[in-house]
Amino acid sequence: MLVACMVNLHNVGTFNTDKRLKVVEKTIATLVGTSIDSFLLLKMLYGTHI
Repeated sequence: MLVACMVNLHNVGTFNTDKRLKVVEKTIATLVGTSIDSFLLLKMLYGTHI
């Protein structure tokens, strides 16, 4: 019984960690996508040769 409880607690911790990592990955992807879009828009508007 004790082992089963310990395994369940471990699985909950693993699930929470995976969920947090996915949130971080989505946030980074959004920031990178926004940065690239902003860069391309600035380049298009100002005609810079970057």
